[in-house]
Amino acid sequence: MGSYIVIESSSTWYWAYRILSERHNVTLSNPLKTKAIAESKVKTDSLTLASLLRGRIYS
Repeated sequence: MGSYIVIESSSTWYWAYRILSERHNVTLSNPLKTKAIAESKVKTDSLTLASLLRGRIYS
C-alpha cells in the first residue's frame, strides 16, 4: 500500500477518507482524544498529527 496519512475528523472527513484509503493507509484522528492538539494555543496540527501517527506505526 501507499503512504501513511492521518486526517483530522471534520464535517467532510468521510469523502477524504474514502478516496485516500483506496491507495493509502489512512488514520482518522479524533480531536477530542488528541488533547495535544485540542488544548494547544499554537495550531501546528499537521506536525502534531504526523508525530502521533509515527508513534502508532513504529510502536
